[in-house]
This record gives sequence, C-alpha cells and structure tokens, in this order.
Amino acid sequence: MRLTHQATPSLLRRTQRIREKSRAFFDTFPPKEGRFPFSRQEREAFLEQNREGYDALLNALKGLETEFAAMTNKPEELLRIARRSFEIRQEFAFLFESNEKNYVYWFERRNKGVFLAATPIDVSQILRERLFEPFDTVILTSATLTVAGRFEFIRQRMGVDHAKECQLPPEFDYEEQALLYLPQRMPDVRDAGFGAKAADEIVTLLELSQGRAF
Repeated sequence: MRLTHQATPSLLRRTQRIREKSRAFFDTFPPKEGRFPFSRQEREAFLEQNREGYDALLNALKGLETEFAAMTNKPEELLRIARRSFEIRQEFAFLFESNEKNYVYWFERRNKGVFLAATPIDVSQILRERLFEPFDTVILTSATLTVAGRFEFIRQRMGVDHAKECQLPPEFDYEEQALLYLPQRMPDVRDAGFGAKAADEIVTLLELSQGRAF
C-alpha cells in the first residue's frame, strides 16, 4: 500500500504494520508451489492453528480504517484506500469463515505469492442478479449456445428465465473446410528434440493445407 504526501507518521506506521502482519500470515501457508483445495475442514484447521496471525492482519487493516475515519478533510484517494481495506477484511471473512456450499475454496502458491480464491459452482443466480435483472436487454451470441439444437442447458446454467431464441444455420462447411490432424510420432514435450520435431510437423501441416492451417 502506497500513500501520498497526505500520509502522517501514524498512517505510515499503520501501513508498515499491515505489511508485516500480511507477510507473517501468508508465510504460514505451505511452502510447496501449486494449487490446493481449501475445504471447510481445512480452513477451520488452518485458522485454529494460525488464528493469532489472522486476527493480527485483520486488526491492522481495521486500525488503518479507524485512522482514516478520524481524519478531517480526507482526500478521495485516502477514502478509496479505506474502502479497499474494508473490502479486504470482508473478503478474508468469506474466504476463511464462510460455509457457502455453492463455492469451491482453494489456495495457490506461485513464486513468492499466495493466492486465495472461492469459485462459484453455480453461477446462474449471480448472473441473474448482476447481469440479466439490472438491464432491460442482454444479447448473447456464440456458436456453442445450443446442445442438440436446443437452448435449455445454457438457459439453466446461466440463469436466463425469459429470452427470445434464434438459431442460425452454420456457415462453415466442415466436410470441405476442416482438416483432422493427428500426429503419430511426436516425442514427449519434455524431450530436447520436441521443438524441432514440432516445427517439422507444422511445415508438413501447412503443406497439406496449402497454407490455410492457421
């Protein structure tokens, strides 16, 4: 977090505290790189073991918000930082303490960063509330909206209650314009000669397609 010339010594100390508590908290995650599930039981066990660091980070954010609230004539940039601090605390509470069953929780350690996420399983209600209901008209176009020539599946998955549907005939002649390519003798991608072999295959494919492969 970077503050401008509006920052007081007290604010600078609070931002430094956030840095320290954030670093200490995220260092408690496993050092192994990769993406890992973070189920309710795993989150509860993690918080039980690291509750002190979790609370310290949230309290540091809350302290910054309190400092901002006590200031007079606050510039807009400081108000935005205060709002973002509040949003982060809300997001932390959801990621670690929510029992919402419509989400899959996971974390990822990549390079020096730790990333926390909650991915919705069913997005229909979210799309209905944030996209379809607020606007009078929403137009969806794609070559893959239908299943077996019908729109029921996509309507259910996306939360579309009322819609006018139109399916147009395809313009692409698959029998005349498509070429199926199945490489037969490619080495493993980790093989040192994979790049050269792939280049040879690409040249052959371009020759067969008369340059229209791409």
